[in-house]
Amino acid sequence: MEPVNQAALISTTTSLPAVALAGDKAVADTRDIAAYFKRTHKAVLVAVRTALVRSPEILGHKIVPMLDEVGTGNGASREVLAYRLDRDAFSLIVMGFTGERAFQWKLAYIDAFNRMEEELRRRTQVPAVDLNDPASLRTLLLGYSEQLIAAKAEVAETRQALVVTEKRAAFAEAVIEEVRPKIEAYEAFLDADGLCTLSTAARAIDAPQKLFFSWLRKKGYLFDADGFAQPRADLRKSGYMKIRWHDVTPTRREWRTYVTKPGLEWLRQRWYVGPGQALRLQAAVANRQAELPGLEQRT
Repeated sequence: MEPVNQAALISTTTSLPAVALAGDKAVADTRDIAAYFKRTHKAVLVAVRTALVRSPEILGHKIVPMLDEVGTGNGASREVLAYRLDRDAFSLIVMGFTGERAFQWKLAYIDAFNRMEEELRRRTQVPAVDLNDPASLRTLLLGYSEQLIAAKAEVAETRQALVVTEKRAAFAEAVIEEVRPKIEAYEAFLDADGLCTLSTAARAIDAPQKLFFSWLRKKGYLFDADGFAQPRADLRKSGYMKIRWHDVTPTRREWRTYVTKPGLEWLRQRWYVGPGQALRLQAAVANRQAELPGLEQRT
């Protein structure tokens, strides 16, 4: 066996590992990790979710979820789930990536984390200054003033993003706890092939059927073609939905869209933060009104 050329292996990467600063941490995006290690983002997400099942306490701390809207053309868009990992979470996720190339890429990422953390230390270091020298003190104060202005601007820009991230992390944690027992309950809605119709999927996730179908079309998850509602191509490729023949009568068959077990969970998560959230709020308001004396329901 020929010796491995380490420099050649490292040179096969087309770019440096993407590690950024988020607050007081160096972090990496799962989408960047997938691209750098030449893996599908779905495969990296599977590794992340496996880690969360085993250690749910790291969600929102070492692993922070992000939900971004990505354009798909013709004015349509879809939501893409990704995660931001700190050094510990990164090490945990890529631990299973094997091979000599993967080993070299891990080293490159570790170097990138080291550079970011060194930058954090550099920013927090207090420079040596002669306190008896007015010019040095003036330079120090001006430097701190500039840093303070920059910090305030950064805080103003990121405060809203942090609030959104915290809400999404709390939501993701709640979803994980809520979905665990319900994933097993999905079995009752699935046929022998592990599929269910769209109407059954609406019942499985507690969604009003008419509103559910309207939402699917509005989000672009479904579109009408060839006489039936078809799923978007990426949903079929991801295994969330399938198209199968359905025997309407002994002599007539037609195509129908079916939802898989992973598809039920996928739909439920998005319904939960979409129309489902509005329905829960309406129900809460109605219950509150019923509890208040002197309020009568208008007909």
